[in-house]
Amino acid sequence: MDEDKASPVASESPPDSGSVRHSHFRPRFSASLTLRLTLVVVCLFLATLWAAALRLSDYQERKLQDLLAAQQLSNVGYVAADIEANLHIRFDALNTLVERMPQGLLADPAGLQNYLGERRAAYVLFDGGLFAVAADGSRRLAGFALASSVEMDDYRNISPFREVIASGRAAVGMPLRRGADGPLAIILAVPVMGADGRIAAILAGVALVGSRHFLEQVVSHRPGNIGDYLVAAPDHGVFVTGSDPAFSLRPLPPPGRNVLHDKAMAGFEGSGLTISSVGVEELSSVRRVPSANWFVVSRMPAQEAFAPARQLRYLIFSTAGLLSLVLGGLTILFVRLALRPLRDAAKAMTAMTLGEAPLHELPIQREDEVGALVHSFNRLLGLLSHEREALREGEHRMRQIFETNQAVKLIIDPIDGRIVDANGAAVHFYGYSREHLLNLFIGDINGESPDQLRRSLLRAVSGEQAYFTFRHRLASGEMRDVEVYSGPVRTDQGILLNSIIHDITERKRAEDSLRLAANVFEHAHEGIIITDVNANIIDVNPTFTEITGYTREQVLGRNPRLLKSGLHDKAFYTEMWRILLQDGFWRGELWNRRANGEAYAELLTLSVVRDTGNVITHFVGVLADITQLKAYQDYLEQMAHHDPLTHLPNRLLLADRLRLALAQSQRSGKLLAVCYIDLDGFKDVNDSLGHEAGDKLLIQAGKRLQATVRAGDTVARLGGDEFVLLLLGLHDMGECSATLDRVLEAIAATYDVEGNLCRGISASIGVALYPLDAADPDILLRHADQAMYEAKQAGRNCYRHFAPP
Repeated sequence: MDEDKASPVASESPPDSGSVRHSHFRPRFSASLTLRLTLVVVCLFLATLWAAALRLSDYQERKLQDLLAAQQLSNVGYVAADIEANLHIRFDALNTLVERMPQGLLADPAGLQNYLGERRAAYVLFDGGLFAVAADGSRRLAGFALASSVEMDDYRNISPFREVIASGRAAVGMPLRRGADGPLAIILAVPVMGADGRIAAILAGVALVGSRHFLEQVVSHRPGNIGDYLVAAPDHGVFVTGSDPAFSLRPLPPPGRNVLHDKAMAGFEGSGLTISSVGVEELSSVRRVPSANWFVVSRMPAQEAFAPARQLRYLIFSTAGLLSLVLGGLTILFVRLALRPLRDAAKAMTAMTLGEAPLHELPIQREDEVGALVHSFNRLLGLLSHEREALREGEHRMRQIFETNQAVKLIIDPIDGRIVDANGAAVHFYGYSREHLLNLFIGDINGESPDQLRRSLLRAVSGEQAYFTFRHRLASGEMRDVEVYSGPVRTDQGILLNSIIHDITERKRAEDSLRLAANVFEHAHEGIIITDVNANIIDVNPTFTEITGYTREQVLGRNPRLLKSGLHDKAFYTEMWRILLQDGFWRGELWNRRANGEAYAELLTLSVVRDTGNVITHFVGVLADITQLKAYQDYLEQMAHHDPLTHLPNRLLLADRLRLALAQSQRSGKLLAVCYIDLDGFKDVNDSLGHEAGDKLLIQAGKRLQATVRAGDTVARLGGDEFVLLLLGLHDMGECSATLDRVLEAIAATYDVEGNLCRGISASIGVALYPLDAADPDILLRHADQAMYEAKQAGRNCYRHFAPP
């Protein structure tokens, strides 16, 4: 029994049955360690190798996609720009033909036919023909339609004539084709304006798609060895043409079939992967053709575009698999050889602990980790004797760490809250001496109520909660916001709380400022938009959505140019950006467009945000909708310069126009006639039928005056039944007399006022001519007034020129 209880370290007897049982464990332990270490090393190696292979493969595929997308976007941009340039050239050619068209030619069909037939240079651009159509589109006036698809009896409901009639502007029509094999034609049309400012006719040119002068790059060229081009017309819902002729006049895919196509229909320009309407994954790029509201698409099947990436991935994975087999086997062999000294040392140590061998130092055969392990074992007995000394040294070091730590530290008794210990940082932070601080309780410096503080101490000592925020009072009386990390520690004095305290006053102030700024941002009455340095939108407030109609999700990551109304030219935005970058801010009015397409006036303030290094990091825009204010200003402007009854220019606007007319006459050397008109017989109508009837008669008289003069002349009402005409650019007095004869005839015609036929109304007109009379505006009006009275004395319904006394 005594031998069985002896220590295995001191015993030299043979192993007992217990030792035999342990000996069965030794080879399993060794084999298990070797196996585990081998598996860990091999698994880590294989995981690293395959992770690198996957990352390399994904990186190469992403780089290839970016490269292909950039190249494809450049190609399609070139094609779109070429189409836009070709459209502009053809519109310019049509407008030139209109400008050079002799006056009165529209009334001469044979002359118009000859004129269009002789424009041989134009047929290079319009190889499908040139022809003119009546202003209402009801018939063709003259011309040559070489493409049968444009031969029609009525053009009123045919694009682009319908658009030109409706808008008065040039337009590009829907592609047309007559018959399955007929040529595909595009009609470009511009208005021919008459002298009255209305459409007198429509001149149209027909360009054949795929000719060497129009859309040639789309029909005959392919971007590389794979992929193709498509030209889409969203307004007409069809493809214009494509590298594959089968796409000509094919309907556009319905919404939801192709995500990128849906974005392009909404105005998107750029590149991306998408699933086509036939279920094929494609790399596509889009650029717009503004003149025709078309967009050009370049497509490449993803399977063909990324074939090199798949070949590279196969090569990478094949190499990785081969390396896995070779290096995995080498790793297993290396681990087994490296662990052999460790197995030998473990066998010897086990023998000594089981009493199978005497306790002795093991030989150190290698200077590596195994040698360090053997060396540590040899020192084990010696280290045990120094354990107490090491513990004392450890306590001393911990004390030094506590005292010299820059963080505020307090040791607190959780039972009564007494401060047991405090380091130098705590003395400096609170402003008390160390002795004074150790005589305080935590409740003396903590702003919480005694009950709240007691519950916090209980949660900390139980481990239920380790993080707290409090307000602590300093010796100066100042309250500071602090965060406290507190946990229980066992000491000779029992369980105490070790608390680490951080001053977070400034952080709290910063958080409050951020919350205030966020509240202002969310509830501001002005729209606020924030972009990064590349002008990509990163945030907008709710008021922005109310003004523009765009939600936050719709605009994030997009450029603010999506709001452009098209009412400002490029120079306007260039100057705006120049001032913004130069001065750091810009403020002004501009017109933008809401999500529903409605244009609105906006007062915008832009500011630059810079970091501490003076580098621009963000742009902030504050915008207000001033559409109603602008409308009210226009209304006030109208009221200030126009007669409220007849809406003719009033005395104030007349004075401005008279000054301008005098300056124009001085430059041109032509005559200016100032005609003062007073209606004869108006008082009888006013007295017999009432003032309301008189007002209606004045309105009719004003319209008749406007109808008798040219567009550049001025008709103004001074008040009552007095009007003034400004006739500009007269070559002689005879031209003035002809106009005044028309005025007398128009005024003397019968008036229908509320069913009453009013006759006997005439006009007495006084005329003053510049430069024959005076050069002063007021004198000219006074002379015309005098001449008008002479006309009344002469029997009325006539005009008299001012004659100096």
